[in-house]
Amino acid sequence: MEIIKKITENSDAPLALSIGNFDGMHEGHNLLINKVIEVCEKNNCSPAIMTFNPMPQEFFRQHSFFKIMSDEDKLAHLENMGIKKCYLIPFDQAFSEIDADTFINQILLKSLRVEHLIVGEDFRFGHERKGDLNYLMKNYSDLIRISSVKTIKEIDTKIGSSKIRKLIIDGRFDEANKFLLKPFNISGRVEHGDKVGRDLGYPTANIKICNSYPINGIFYVKAYFKNNEFNGIASIGTKPTFSGNKPLLEVYIFDFNKDIYGENLKVRFIKKIRDQIKFDNKEQLIKQMNDDYKRVKEIINN
Repeated sequence: MEIIKKITENSDAPLALSIGNFDGMHEGHNLLINKVIEVCEKNNCSPAIMTFNPMPQEFFRQHSFFKIMSDEDKLAHLENMGIKKCYLIPFDQAFSEIDADTFINQILLKSLRVEHLIVGEDFRFGHERKGDLNYLMKNYSDLIRISSVKTIKEIDTKIGSSKIRKLIIDGRFDEANKFLLKPFNISGRVEHGDKVGRDLGYPTANIKICNSYPINGIFYVKAYFKNNEFNGIASIGTKPTFSGNKPLLEVYIFDFNKDIYGENLKVRFIKKIRDQIKFDNKEQLIKQMNDDYKRVKEIINN
């Protein structure tokens, strides 16, 4: 799959294109991608996706927003589904100020030679999100073939990335993962920490994470290192007992004794055990950590 990060030259072939964040890759995203592939098979054009890094919500620092999946995982999924071109566009102030008509005429029609546009029925675009599906159909249906895909719902509630993020924040991972094609996980490089976990009897892998996650607590997790799976306990938050102010992800991996500094570790969240708590002293914290360990072992055994 060709990854293009700038819209500077005309596309060399007519495109069927879908646009969106495609974050988390739920079934609604799959419907859009499959529709792109279907249109291309019938019309002899190239299947393409336009997505963004950073995403608009990241750029505008939307409260409680975080990426559900990494760009690497997203791009791999798009390629596996048959997408040939991905426009991975840096969303910035200049891009945000492009009005709806300029976006269609100059970018989609002139630069990218889009012949087929496939969008969800709630698709919005252009400066201040003033463009929508009705605007497209009314003003551009004679210049570009437009197809829409209905929103997937469960019990009259839209299944989208925002709902999935809320489930993850609430620690309802089973429900969130039900809608995702791959379970929610966080990956990052293991780096040296302050060695506090080792002093408490639970040496942890400190994982450098690029995104800020509005997730707080102690969790039963699965840790993946070089295709091997391990049970573990993860703490994500600011370590209130030690007056921390920077969010950290630390993982105590069961039955594990390897030097993994500088290595990449993937952490899949299974169940929330409790919120982070500020303890008065180290002894109280150790007692609680022992209780957390026993609870996770009971979950595993059951």
